[in-house]
Amino acid sequence: EFLSISRNQIGNAGAISLFGALEGNQSLKHLSLSRNLIGDEAAQAMSKLLKKNTTLIEVNLYDNKIGPEGAKCLAEAVKINKNIPHFNIGYNNIGPQGALALAEALEDDTKLRELNLYGNNIKDSGLRALASILEKNTTLREVNFSRNGISDSGVKGLVMALERNSSIRRFNISRNRITDGGAQALAKVIQENRTLEHLNLHGNRIKDLGAIELAQAAAQNLAIQQLNLSSKNN
Repeated sequence: EFLSISRNQIGNAGAISLFGALEGNQSLKHLSLSRNLIGDEAAQAMSKLLKKNTTLIEVNLYDNKIGPEGAKCLAEAVKINKNIPHFNIGYNNIGPQGALALAEALEDDTKLRELNLYGNNIKDSGLRALASILEKNTTLREVNFSRNGISDSGVKGLVMALERNSSIRRFNISRNRITDGGAQALAKVIQENRTLEHLNLHGNRIKDLGAIELAQAAAQNLAIQQLNLSSKNN
């Protein structure tokens, strides 16, 4: 049920061979291929696998070389295969175009519970595209948008989606470029959202004004269990 080939640098050729061998498998549930130098070519092969597979519930592609084109291929598979609740494509480089493709694919998803896009350079435009998922999706529990070059502009486009979302428990937007303006916008989210439990803003550019507004909002919301505003040095 569990296959992990992480940290083996199998590259595109090795991954393509593996995906071909797994096409007929109907027992595998967890597949971890982190840190393997997998790029867009292998992502295309994995897309073919995911379109046929009906048993996988967790896919881990953390820290590979997947770019926008590879993300588009994976998005095509996700449109067809809606049975994967845990999808980790963190620390690749899908960019805003890849984020848009995933947003379109996940718009009607009814199974996704965890989405990790850490370190993918999606920027504000990619975040705004993904905001549509957060507003409509009712199954997501954990979202990671850490280290994506997101600024106050992107955060402000996210506010309405988070205010209306009633399923997310953990939201990580740490190590971005958020200042007091973005913090003030997120404070409004905390005031309105009664299901969010953990908000991670570690390593942003939030000063006293933004921190105070966030803390005041959190103090009035009993659902909030953890608010992380620590600096880059902590």
